[in-house]
Order: sequence, then C-alpha cells, then structure tokens
Amino acid sequence: MNSEHIQYKGVAAIFCGGRSERMGGEPKAGIIGPDGLTLVEHVYRAIEPVCSKIVLVGHAEGVPRSLIHLPRLKDQYPLYGPMGGLATLLDSKLADEYLIAPCDLMGCRSELFEFMIQQQGPLPVVLRDDKGLDPLVGRYGPEIYEEVVKRLRTKKLAMHQLVQDLNGQAVQPPGDLVTGLKNINTPEDLS
Repeated sequence: MNSEHIQYKGVAAIFCGGRSERMGGEPKAGIIGPDGLTLVEHVYRAIEPVCSKIVLVGHAEGVPRSLIHLPRLKDQYPLYGPMGGLATLLDSKLADEYLIAPCDLMGCRSELFEFMIQQQGPLPVVLRDDKGLDPLVGRYGPEIYEEVVKRLRTKKLAMHQLVQDLNGQAVQPPGDLVTGLKNINTPEDLS
C-alpha cells in the first residue's frame, strides 16, 4: 500500500451484482479489459491504496482468483439493483461509513477515491461529472438504512433520486480525475 495516500476509516464496497444484460449476461466483474485486467481488478487497484477494508457486494460472479480473498456480502435484494446492494451494505454494520463503487468503472484512479473521502459535511456525498450525478461512486452512512428499505418496498430504486431527496452532496472532482472514467455497460464500451 502506498503510504502517500490518505487512509479511509470506513469500509469500501465494490458492487458486483446485476444481471449484466447489455453485456450479454457475462458478469461484468470478470470481463477482461484491453490491458488484461478484469473490470473489478481496475476498481480494486484504485481503492486499495486508500482503504484497507474492502468488501464485494452482490453475487460477485466472475471475480478473478486474485480477489477471492475479499469478504463478500451476498445481496439480500438481488433483483433491486444498486439500491438493494446499498441496503445490504448498510445492514452489514461493518462500519460507520461506506465508500462505494461499481465493479465496471474503467479509468478510475486512487486519487478519485481520495478526493471523495476528503469531502467534508453530511452524507451522502456522491460524484458529479459533466453528465450529472453518479451515485454509485460515493459515501453513505448507515443512518439512511430505513429510508433505503422503504424505497425498496415501494420499488423507488433510482439512486440519484435517493441522494437528491436526502439533500446529499454532489461533488465534482478536478477534470483529470474524471477524464477517461466510464462505466462499461456494453461490449462496445470496452474499446
């Protein structure tokens, strides 16, 4: 671990669930990028320098052998997308705060997560980029667990709406931290 990075006191969670329909059903975590690393390895390598406690949330299918040592939280709400994963994480009681990221975030760097953990003020705090909110890169506290479960019951699953309704912060990092940052949703996105 690089001692130059700020260390996050909470738990980092990489979301590795979902049906991956736009990828033809192939689990995103195990998809190999142009550099030979899986998508989830990219995210892990960016988070690991700033957080020593990392878990996988969801079915974690496709996770490579290099990461099977990571604890896994099986999604309690597997058909409810990221909101279900967030409920599972918040219910784990592993920490007082969580840093989350999706497993398909190509181009992420440690400095992006360091920027996110340096933000002051109330949670949630999420990434904002030129396209708008990205609530799958953010910090959340367990105090919103009941609200998240309520939304699951009523099938209000939009994470960006949750953040807005909770008056969460949306922070935009310097441009060089979001340049090249993209979610891989289709085979074309890999190129």
